[in-house]
Amino acid sequence: MSSSTHPWHNEDEAVTSDDDDLLDLEFLDLMEEEKIKMPQWTSELTGQAYTNFLLERHPQTIKDVLRVDAYTFRGLMAELVARGQVQWDHKCVCLEESLAMFLYICGHSQRHRVAADRFQRSTSTISDHFKWMRRALCNLAPHIIQPPNLNVTLPEILNDGRYYPWFQVS
Repeated sequence: MSSSTHPWHNEDEAVTSDDDDLLDLEFLDLMEEEKIKMPQWTSELTGQAYTNFLLERHPQTIKDVLRVDAYTFRGLMAELVARGQVQWDHKCVCLEESLAMFLYICGHSQRHRVAADRFQRSTSTISDHFKWMRRALCNLAPHIIQPPNLNVTLPEILNDGRYYPWFQVS
């Protein structure tokens, strides 16, 4: 049998693997009884710090992570505010971080749990902000996404004999 030591035991004491398993179970019981808390969110980069990191670093980084460039990200935020789609009063999560969470989840088809770990937030917070951003962006869509005028034929098509017959109005 191999031997190992635990931090709460004397190092000179040899512990067998069976004893090791029992000690692990005892420690878990102790944690449950004593309500010893282990922090889950321990990354040095909080959600806001990570968002700032993305906005300030190499342009390809934000494209890889959020699937938009920094200029588009800031423009989208400005449109959300200018069109009154968000009235922000969330003390813990700023608008930039909320939008970054939404784009991160959508851009990578990520689960909320993965985003919660990346942004150091609870899954409940991630879920709430995802819904708020989805609603705000859907309300913004009619102002940004506009179908082309179907009564006007583009000059490139109108002046090219290869394409115009297909767009000719009968």
